[in-house]
Amino acid sequence: MSSSNTHAAPNAPLVEFNLSSNFPIKLNGTNYPTWHKLFMNLLTANNLVGYVTGSTPCPSFTIGEKDAQTENPNYLHWCRQDSHITIALMTSCGPEAQIVIASATSSADAWSSSTVHDYLRTIRSIGDELALIGHPVDDLDLVIAAVNGLGPTFCEFSTSIRTRDTPIQFDELFDKLVDFEIYLQRDEQHTMSAPITANMAHRSNHHYNRSNQQQSRFRRPYFSPSNNTRPVSTCQYCDKRGHIAKNCNELRGYHSKNSAKPRAHHVQKQNH
Repeated sequence: MSSSNTHAAPNAPLVEFNLSSNFPIKLNGTNYPTWHKLFMNLLTANNLVGYVTGSTPCPSFTIGEKDAQTENPNYLHWCRQDSHITIALMTSCGPEAQIVIASATSSADAWSSSTVHDYLRTIRSIGDELALIGHPVDDLDLVIAAVNGLGPTFCEFSTSIRTRDTPIQFDELFDKLVDFEIYLQRDEQHTMSAPITANMAHRSNHHYNRSNQQQSRFRRPYFSPSNNTRPVSTCQYCDKRGHIAKNCNELRGYHSKNSAKPRAHHVQKQNH
């Protein structure tokens, strides 16, 4: 590959990564700068950066004039190389990032996916860099920065953090927020598939049950199966039965017996 914006010849060798030696570390919440540098250097050394940046786009499936089109040999080569890069990305990441990458359609899509995991990782990296130059950041300040930067989708989660009885540590916030994002993704998938599932239920209960079994590998079940009684809902956040996530007291950060009393705002610091 002569440049990042040209396509390799179809007979050019594919770059396959040695997953054990090329990726000695896995991406997690604390090592993003190191992981990013390692992965970019690996792609640069093999002239593959254009795949993840988008400057080496997928070539057209066919070539030639309208009435004499033939299959483009560069298309298959590009797809195969892109698959190798995507596999490398997934292998070099922890479980949280793998969930997002699994739904990507290309290595560029996987590389550009912005998640809560990326967001919190960036905040932690900034804190680490400030500490290295002699300006350590208090853990609570990191929590404040993270919560204040969340969008409206996480309004309910932000409220639960702000109304806690005790301040939350950044590591705990990291885990809970990533879990909550996964719940939102599963809930969105459930909402999108609901009309199809309902239609299948009219056709055959057997097919409906098989569909649920297949989907259960990817998300927690919304209902427990029952033959003669109404299904019992299960919370996607705490895994307890009898309620759903939006009604979860644990998620909201307070117990029902104290729901009428406002809680102290631990996340917000007073200016002196």
